[in-house]
Amino acid sequence: MEWIDKAVNDCSHIYSDGTNIPVLFETDENKIEGLNLIAITALENDVIVLMAVAMTTHFHSVVAGLDINRWRFKVAMERKLDLRRSKLGVKTKIKVRKDDITTENKLKDKIMYDYRNPIAAGYAGMPWHYAGGLGDIFFSDHDARVASGLMIKDLTVQRRRELFHTRIDLPISWTYWPSGLIVPDCYIDYERLEALFRSPKGVLAFMYQSKEKEMAEDAICAREFIKDMGEKDLRHIAKDLGRAMFGKEYVIRLTDKEKILVAQKMWASRYTYSISALGRATHLDKNILETILLPQK
Repeated sequence: MEWIDKAVNDCSHIYSDGTNIPVLFETDENKIEGLNLIAITALENDVIVLMAVAMTTHFHSVVAGLDINRWRFKVAMERKLDLRRSKLGVKTKIKVRKDDITTENKLKDKIMYDYRNPIAAGYAGMPWHYAGGLGDIFFSDHDARVASGLMIKDLTVQRRRELFHTRIDLPISWTYWPSGLIVPDCYIDYERLEALFRSPKGVLAFMYQSKEKEMAEDAICAREFIKDMGEKDLRHIAKDLGRAMFGKEYVIRLTDKEKILVAQKMWASRYTYSISALGRATHLDKNILETILLPQK
């Protein structure tokens, strides 16, 4: 019998642009806030989360539900993250994309791409140890994980708002860990996850991704964002990075060494593929940047 990659029509990969902002969820505490934000926004918009991760500069999620609800989740995340961006003093606006998923294999690829995103970004531990991730969400004792948390319903209204930054009533069955993280098993559709991968062996098989496949997923996520980015955006990014890295308000006031470090950060993050545009944004000579950034023959 021929194996068939079954069609999927209720899932989307929804994620923000990690190429146009220097910081969004900087500390472990911030990353926990980011993951809770995804959980609460999904609840508000009636979508089910299959995967979520809060990175330093962006987030990834895979959600299931009606198309209109997935779209509302996308719009709500964009609005909330843009408010966060504004409070951080970052000038570049947050952009969020919704890419619909059409087959089960693509669904598994996207889920695992998100789960292992911290490793691809340089995190030294395993993905289930990452502060902004879902932990041991695959093939665990989910009831025990939920029971290991504290009951959200036992919190005062004021304390709940302080911890989770929301005025909505969360389900009475939800629990949280002392770190402030809502226990992921409360809102993740782990039954669908485990049915997709079938066994721990299946998870491990999809967890291994070739460098080529990983780069292809990166390109898919970045393509539209990068295409839309002009030199004005690059100047804003350079300014934000200069402020975040060196505490200086204007790029022109950075030393040459500091400008080079900003340029290297922007190039490594694939904010642009143009050396000339990068040079203009960082006030550096194009020839100097070519020597530093491009492989020497």
